[in-house]
Amino acid sequence: CLNNMFRDCANMTDCNLTGLVTNNANGMSGMFRGCASLVNLDLSNFVTDEVRRMVDMFHGCTKLESVNMSSFIVSKTTSMANMFMGCKALTDVSFSNTATSTYALTDMSNMFNGCTALQNIDLSSMNVSSIQANMQKVFYNCSSLATIDLANWVLNATAAKVNTDYMFANCTNLH
Repeated sequence: CLNNMFRDCANMTDCNLTGLVTNNANGMSGMFRGCASLVNLDLSNFVTDEVRRMVDMFHGCTKLESVNMSSFIVSKTTSMANMFMGCKALTDVSFSNTATSTYALTDMSNMFNGCTALQNIDLSSMNVSSIQANMQKVFYNCSSLATIDLANWVLNATAAKVNTDYMFANCTNLH
């Protein structure tokens, strides 16, 4: 479990994780939470196929501009709530492999809440059909967000209530 591994390392500006073995990790919640000086992260070597929760993973990384998560396989991940919440400098997130394997995901609430520098994001191949409860405020206060590709999103019509409250609230540049 890698939960809270670097939590509140507020002065950490760089983190080389090339040798970190992640193949048995079942949790990454809060892993970089509060790393306010961190600018870029390359997590492309991470093996994440056993990770269940990524809650608050980058929450409060206020200077974080880009994250490469291209190797992430999140087929068993159930929650990405608050994952990038408050990452106000975030401009680039690479989800290339992540997007097609989100079958267990049930909670995306506040995932990008407060990412005020984020202008474009492509989540078109992300499978959100299993989300039966919480998608509220996913893009809340993403005031620079101009384009978002959700072309293939299909919400679960059989869910009793999929909460999408304020999902795009205060996205003032969204076209």
